[in-house]
Amino acid sequence: MYDQELKDKILHLLKEQTIREVSTQFNISSTTLYRWQKIKEDSKLIKKLISEERYDEALEITKKYPNNIPIQSQLMTIYEIKSKYEKAMEIAQKFPTNAPIQSQLITVYTRKGEYEKAMELAQKFPNYAPIQNQLITVYTIKGEYEKAIEIAQKFPNDAPIQSQLMTIYTRKSEYEKAMELAQKFSNYAPIQNQLITVYTIKGEYEKAIEIAQKFPND
Repeated sequence: MYDQELKDKILHLLKEQTIREVSTQFNISSTTLYRWQKIKEDSKLIKKLISEERYDEALEITKKYPNNIPIQSQLMTIYEIKSKYEKAMEIAQKFPTNAPIQSQLITVYTRKGEYEKAMELAQKFPNYAPIQNQLITVYTIKGEYEKAIEIAQKFPNDAPIQSQLMTIYTRKSEYEKAMELAQKFSNYAPIQNQLITVYTIKGEYEKAIEIAQKFPND
């Protein structure tokens, strides 16, 4: 059984080597490699169709791959966009241990205001940063800032999570903590944007301008 990471590596090799060469190197049948290629191509097409809002066409392609996790994740995305949450949840229940899909399920619960379900699910993935980031969002919505801070402190090097922590510090008017945190992520635009907000609140406009000028394209 090949995991998705290895499949991606093998498919990447096909850009430089023939099917026969890769087949021999990894002892995989040519038929399997062709099938993997087709799945990857269809997944790219689904992504394109979603971006063009051609959801019905994308749905037709997903029907061919009921057990393919990346494509089922794309199907969940379509259902989320169309607010067909029940169908999205049905897919997620087929892959209870897959963190990215369960992360999408948490998104559904959060949109539906079912925060208890979102929190319960997040507890099952304590080391998966994207889900813990979502849990921080839920705690922030509920005003449970201390719980959110506790999670954020477990991921000191995760920029998106630390960005949320900075939001909390700003809401709590703990500007010194917010500014200290921002210094650790000087090249991460979302956090620097928040630092501009803090300086603006404090009336330190020159400092805010100085930061803004470092990100001319943001």
